[in-house]
Amino acid sequence: MENELDYWRILKVNKNENILVVRIRIEKPNYSDISQYKEAVVISWNWDNQNVKPPDEINEKQLVFERALDELTGDNNLSCLIQVATGIGLKEWVFYTKDKDEFMQRFNLLLEGHQKYPIEIKFYDDSDWKIRTEYLELYRKNT
Repeated sequence: MENELDYWRILKVNKNENILVVRIRIEKPNYSDISQYKEAVVISWNWDNQNVKPPDEINEKQLVFERALDELTGDNNLSCLIQVATGIGLKEWVFYTKDKDEFMQRFNLLLEGHQKYPIEIKFYDDSDWKIRTEYLELYRKNT
């Protein structure tokens, strides 16, 4: 069995003279139906300062949020997490899904009973997975 962690890298990116830390999956998951994962789901969480790392209290809340969504990160016949970028007052998770309505149903179910998180969710039709291209190209250029 493949080790899922072998497909992930952590990058330190200088973007417009600001530092970002990006966890990125360097290969698409090897799902037989991966071509159906055409919808990008971008979840953004802003905080007030422009540091790379959020304040400890916010970081702890983000970790709870992210752990709650483990079921959506992959091998679930619905969605996969492809990258997480942190910095410049923002943490952003990028998922791909084949059904945004079902994704949101599971998302809401997984967060049932949690406090309301200060997030914004956007969906993009992205059958070519272009959203992840910027950081993936940086990784490939520097390896």
